[in-house]
Amino acid sequence: MFMLQLSIFLSCIVHNLAYQLTFELEDRQMRCFFKTLTKDTAYFIDIQVVSGGNYDVDFTLFDPMRKIIDHRQRSSYETVQFNSTVDGDFKLCFSNVFSSVTHKVVFFAWYNEREVDSAYAEKPGPDTLFLSTVHNIAVHLSKITNTQVRERMLNSLSFNFGAQLNSRVFYWSLGQSILIILVGIGQVFVLRSLFSVPTARYSAQKPLILGSR
Repeated sequence: MFMLQLSIFLSCIVHNLAYQLTFELEDRQMRCFFKTLTKDTAYFIDIQVVSGGNYDVDFTLFDPMRKIIDHRQRSSYETVQFNSTVDGDFKLCFSNVFSSVTHKVVFFAWYNEREVDSAYAEKPGPDTLFLSTVHNIAVHLSKITNTQVRERMLNSLSFNFGAQLNSRVFYWSLGQSILIILVGIGQVFVLRSLFSVPTARYSAQKPLILGSR
């Protein structure tokens, strides 16, 4: 029972620090996500295009009254910071309608400064060595979780960029190799055509023998 309470306590602290999601956005598609926010609270959102095309998407942030808070086009990495003025469901929409071929993989995370500060702050109650140790473990676990998520996202971005670059270099090299082979074959045929033109031939004329009468 004690271990169950401890695990719930740790998971709640880690979970409250950020809401993170990685999703796939198809070509010519728009996807929206909702989150209930509280009034007079500072929030910021990290957005990163992990893979696909030119690593860019459009995104728009709406308040509960459908008023646009922020709108950016063809963004690869952005950090949006805003203060919520009302309570309600805020909507964050991502758009890939400008792309007709490639799909994108997008990562975003909501952060609440108040929740981060409260999670890292000391809890009220008797300051025992055990509770202090548990709180320190929870804080470090939350930091490790956020760092790992960020590192996985950056590693995925680097891997996808390297794989895309490798694919482009491979097909470019393949095209150049085929072009060199075709040019070599063309040169052979051109040289053969130069020596296949018939030349004038001269033959010695035989002397005419006049018959006697």
